[in-house]
Amino acid sequence: MGRQILFHTLKDDCEQLFSFVRGHEAVTVVERDAETEELVDLDMPCNAKSDLILWKKEVGTVLRRHYIARATRPYFRVPYSAGLEFCRSITTEWNGHPGLTQGRLYLNTDQANESLERWYSRIARWMRTRWTRCPVGLSGYVGTSAMHWHENGGLLLPIFRPPDTPEWRNFFARQLRFPRSAG
Repeated sequence: MGRQILFHTLKDDCEQLFSFVRGHEAVTVVERDAETEELVDLDMPCNAKSDLILWKKEVGTVLRRHYIARATRPYFRVPYSAGLEFCRSITTEWNGHPGLTQGRLYLNTDQANESLERWYSRIARWMRTRWTRCPVGLSGYVGTSAMHWHENGGLLLPIFRPPDTPEWRNFFARQLRFPRSAG
């Protein structure tokens, strides 16, 4: 179980979010999965190509990777309960149109941790007060740069790249009819 907030962001939006997240506290940001146990704090998390874990000492958890031996290619993973999982939005295309998948901030609630829940709530509140509620029938929020991109023809996709089916073509046809801003 857990709580999540979904969002569409471009790099500018992501950088503003991390400026807030790291603005007043020492926050460590690491890749969730790696080939080694070593943890490297990312200076520029918005450039990462993989899912991240946000962690700070005050949440009272231990930040370390555990070995996952049963995988086809064994690897090391930071457990979800160590911090907040951050999955970025990904630019792609859908049926010949530019697309942007949803990202998410996820809190695992299997083990109660009030400090971690308060931190998640503070970040989610920041997103809700600064970004626009997703206007296309998906839950979540859209960052300022991502909204401008969408208003100029970009498709807001769900958290995955959907298959080309009549249902999804109908869903995206409604987005393509939205009025576009000039410039």
